[in-house]
Amino acid sequence: MNGRRIRRTSIVATSTVTLATIAGTLLVAAPVQAAPDRTHTAPVAVARADTSPNACYVTPRSGVGAVKIRKAKSVTSTPLGQINKGQRGTASCTASEGGSYSVSGCRKSNYWIRATYRGATGWVAWGCVDWYRTS
Repeated sequence: MNGRRIRRTSIVATSTVTLATIAGTLLVAAPVQAAPDRTHTAPVAVARADTSPNACYVTPRSGVGAVKIRKAKSVTSTPLGQINKGQRGTASCTASEGGSYSVSGCRKSNYWIRATYRGATGWVAWGCVDWYRTS
C-alpha cells in the first residue's frame, strides 16, 4: 500500500435521494419529488460537498399562489407569515414529520420544512413548495 491509507467509501441509494460519502465528505445528488421516508434532504442539480447547512430555499410550487409559514408543523397552527408566488425563502436542508395535510395544488403529505422569509421563521408544508439547494 506504499504507506497510503485507504478510506472506506460508502454509498446509500434510495428512490428519493442518493447520498455518497467519499473521504469523509458527504455528497448529495438527486432530483426529489417523491415523498420522503423519515428525514429528507433538499435536492441539488449537481453533486457537491455538503458544506453549507443553510443553502436551501423554498418557493411556492406551480399552482400554489402562496405558502404560509406556521408556528408549528400543522395546518391549524398560527401563521407567522407567507411566501408568495415568485418569492423565495431560506430553508432548512432537511424535512421532518408533522401534521398531515391535503391542500389544493399541493402534494398530500405530513412533511414540513423549517423556513424563514422577511423575518418570519417557522414551518412550511413540503408538498406545497419547490425545495432546492443551490450548487
